[in-house]
Amino acid sequence: MNIVFGHIDPFDYVIGENVRHKFPMHVHQTFCFGMVTKGKRSIRFPYSEEIIDEGEIFVINAGQPHAVRADELHNYIAITTDQIPVSYSYSNKIRSSHCRVLFENLQGAISTGEQNRISSLMSDILEVLKEFKITMSGSQSPVDMVQKALGFINRHYHEHLSVGDIARYMCVSPFHFCHLFKQYTGISPYNYLLQYRIKRSRMLLKNQCSVFDAAIATGFYDSSHYIRHFISYEGISPGHYQKYFS
Repeated sequence: MNIVFGHIDPFDYVIGENVRHKFPMHVHQTFCFGMVTKGKRSIRFPYSEEIIDEGEIFVINAGQPHAVRADELHNYIAITTDQIPVSYSYSNKIRSSHCRVLFENLQGAISTGEQNRISSLMSDILEVLKEFKITMSGSQSPVDMVQKALGFINRHYHEHLSVGDIARYMCVSPFHFCHLFKQYTGISPYNYLLQYRIKRSRMLLKNQCSVFDAAIATGFYDSSHYIRHFISYEGISPGHYQKYFS
C-alpha cells in the first residue's frame, strides 16, 4: 500500500495505490470528491451504498456519514476542500467523461509537480461537479439539537469530554441524546468526537507538533490510544502521516 498526501490551497489531496484498508463510519466537515483509477471501492451511507468502479467519480458531502470498504486492491485520488457550502448536496456517484479526463490530467500534473496546473484542474473539476448539485430540501435541514451538540463538541474536543457531559449540556438523558445524534448523523457521539479529535490532530502534525503533544492537545489520554485510533481512521500511523509534511 502506498499513500501520498499533498496540499495546494484551498485543496488537500490524497493519492492511494494498492489500497484495501477499511474505514469505519465517519464524518468529514469538508467536501470531498475523487475518482477510482484502478479497481473499485464501496462507499456505504446510513441508508444506501454506492459501488465506485474504475473511472467513476465519488462525492462525499460535508457532514455526510459514510464508511469505505474495498474487497480488492484499488487506486484512487481524493480531494477535500472547505470551499463548498454545507447547504448544498451533490450526487454521491457520478459518471462524466469530461470529469474523468480532468482527473487523469490532474494525476499527470501531480506527478510532475506543476503546482499552478494542479490548482487549475481541481477548480475545473469542481465546476463540472456543479452540474450534479442538489439543493437540500427542508426535510434534510439539520436538527437544531444535534447542531448545537456538534458545536459544543467542536469547542470542547480537547477536554476529557464524555457523552454524559454533552447530554447534560443539552439537558437531555444520555440515552435520548445518543439516539437522536445517531439518527441524524449515522454515527455515535463518541465516534464523532474521536473523528473530530483526529482531524484537529492532523493540523498539529502538519505543523511538526510531536505525536505525543498532538495526542494530549486533542483530548486523547495517551499516545498509544491516539495512535491506535489514528491508524483505524487514516490507514497509517500519525508519524508516517507527518513525514509527508516535513
